[in-house]
Amino acid sequence: MLYTMQDIKEAASMKVWTKLAALMETTADPNIYWKMDLERQQELRERDIFEQEVWSYILELIEKDNTLTI
Repeated sequence: MLYTMQDIKEAASMKVWTKLAALMETTADPNIYWKMDLERQQELRERDIFEQEVWSYILELIEKDNTLTI
């Protein structure tokens, strides 16, 4: 089966939405790292927020590309 570029773009968009939704859930939970010391909690929270911003940016690029090709 051959996939069109539109199929690939839609799949990419769905994958990014899934990843972003999971990261948003993680960053929204203030007790996710409760077993760790405060310094490590802060490091992980900052990492999660950075990852959320990166995936959000990737999604933005995909959505812009999709609107340009429609």
